[in-house]
Amino acid sequence: MSEDNTIHEFCQRIEGESQGQIGDIIRRAEEERKNLIDKAKKEAQGAKEKIISQARLESQKKEKDILSALRLKESQMLLEAQEGIIQKAFERLKVRLDALRKSKEYSRIIEDFIKEAALTLNSDKLLILVSAQDAGIFSSGYLAGIKEDLSKRINKPISLEVKKDPHINDGGVIISAASGRVIFDNTFSARLKRLKEELRRIIWKELFEKND
Repeated sequence: MSEDNTIHEFCQRIEGESQGQIGDIIRRAEEERKNLIDKAKKEAQGAKEKIISQARLESQKKEKDILSALRLKESQMLLEAQEGIIQKAFERLKVRLDALRKSKEYSRIIEDFIKEAALTLNSDKLLILVSAQDAGIFSSGYLAGIKEDLSKRINKPISLEVKKDPHINDGGVIISAASGRVIFDNTFSARLKRLKEELRRIIWKELFEKND
């Protein structure tokens, strides 16, 4: 074999081996590419699912926040409606009470207020504070009848003193024991204040709970 042939065969063998190596490299690269693509797809899918899951959680949270806000708004609206109804009821009641002061029944109501306060304080010496407008009701005969009834109830004589109080502008009376340390506010405004919570409860029950 000539030297030229030997060199040619050697070159062909190297070329064949190189091509084989190149093929292996290409196959390995293709496999690696596929693996990288599969890995990337899996990572992308995982990221996608995570994003979707997070979005769902955020959506659920937003939905809960919205529902909570709506429930809070509804409660506020109900409370405002309740207070509006109570306020209107009190305004109407005040008008009726003002009219009541001009009626024949008023002196009897004042008598009941005095007796209620006197029996609560359980004192035989009482000071009755009244408005200037109502002072004319307290005639000697009127007071005598109240004293007689109270004396029978507590089984001892009772003393009643009437005094005008410039701070009292509405109907009713303020009764204090002789010491002045204990008082019973039986004015219209005080009674309405005591009634307000009960009225609020009644209105809520009648107008709102029945509609649930």
